[in-house]
Amino acid sequence: MIKTVHVSVSNIYKNSTYKSEIINQALLGEQVEVLSVENYFAFIRQENGCKGWISQYQVCDKQDNDETKVSVISHIIQLFEKPDSNSYPVRDAVVGCKLNLVNEINDWYQILLPDGTLGWSQKNHFGEFPPFSTENAIEFAKQFIGYPYFWGGRSPKGFDCSGLTHTVYSLLGKKIRRNSIMQFEDSKFVSNNPFDAKKGDFFFFGDDKNIVDHVGIALGDARIIHARGMVRINSLDKTVVDYDPKLDETLIAVSTIF
Repeated sequence: MIKTVHVSVSNIYKNSTYKSEIINQALLGEQVEVLSVENYFAFIRQENGCKGWISQYQVCDKQDNDETKVSVISHIIQLFEKPDSNSYPVRDAVVGCKLNLVNEINDWYQILLPDGTLGWSQKNHFGEFPPFSTENAIEFAKQFIGYPYFWGGRSPKGFDCSGLTHTVYSLLGKKIRRNSIMQFEDSKFVSNNPFDAKKGDFFFFGDDKNIVDHVGIALGDARIIHARGMVRINSLDKTVVDYDPKLDETLIAVSTIF
């Protein structure tokens, strides 16, 4: 059975309880395959193959339609009941959500949400993402600086480390797997020296040198952008002010993901 997520960001849990670990998220408009149900949760498989438990209150029956899809390019937006930002909001959405366009008036799009609700948002919040390039990926990642860390997060409401890398690369058209271990498995070793990293390479870290548990994107000159506490830039160069000794101590490898 196919269901569609009808909230901006829905947590996916390891077990069928809100007390369980959050392992991923699904975004508004994303379709998921329901494999079983339990305790008001559905065990689902996402299009990328990830499996976990999602609240049945945050998904609805799949709606087949021929509406034009538009992509949210602003970080977080609200949809209103009327083409007027002073009207009541009906939903929010985050960057990367693909929504059904049904009408437009002046500078506003009317959106049909997965549960049948209609909402309006200004056209400038929608568009196309730039093509993938290393420079585009870095500039895109920098737009998220200051957003908080959230375990399992993959949106501007909160990123974990691999959620940041996954979001940046996927939105620009390069599909990579979700967590840091998977990304490490799919990468090609470059060096153990942070100064050998080229822009766009991935840095992999681990408190246990045999197990990857953190990832960041290389900016050049031993600097990375990553999510730890919040999305931030740090360096593995001892001579600069944003040097992070913890990163230096736990570096496992510099690798290229493509």
